[in-house]
Amino acid sequence: MGHLTDGNYVVQYESTLGYWGSGVATWNNLVVSGGDTCFEFYGKLADSAGFLAGRLKVRRHASVL
Repeated sequence: MGHLTDGNYVVQYESTLGYWGSGVATWNNLVVSGGDTCFEFYGKLADSAGFLAGRLKVRRHASVL
């Protein structure tokens, strides 16, 4: 059975160094994957009483354009 958050999303993010970007993310049963033109991310979340928490791993797959 899936999770209420399952679907495809447009995401925007900012690093602690002030860099920002946007991309896409797919959520499927609390597993998240996605990326943009230079980075990909993936990870697993946990649902605790309606609060989601987890960690994402980020990997660069292309040089900065």
